[in-house]
Amino acid sequence: MQITGNVVKITDEFLRIKTVSKRQEIDIFFPESKMEAMKARYEPHMGTTIQVEPEEYEKDGYKFAKLWFLYILSPPIMNPENSCFPAAYRVAELMKVLYKSKKASKL
Repeated sequence: MQITGNVVKITDEFLRIKTVSKRQEIDIFFPESKMEAMKARYEPHMGTTIQVEPEEYEKDGYKFAKLWFLYILSPPIMNPENSCFPAAYRVAELMKVLYKSKKASKL
């Protein structure tokens, strides 16, 4: 499932996005292992399209879904060769975990 919208907030646990279509705010959760990369990639008001996977759970007899981050579809992965800053290589390497690998897409 894809979510397209603008980043409202980034925390240690989730990314809050205001959707383009219905203008509703949705929290997209990610594992702690991706926290540093998510904070490096996103900032408020930034547009994005993300692939997510719903996890269903029940509370007080009601069914809910928690959306989990899978990978980024847009914006494209950063190319460090287009930057004049040496730190861009470290940031680009860090962000690779946020994108679908080319090997995985061939399977």
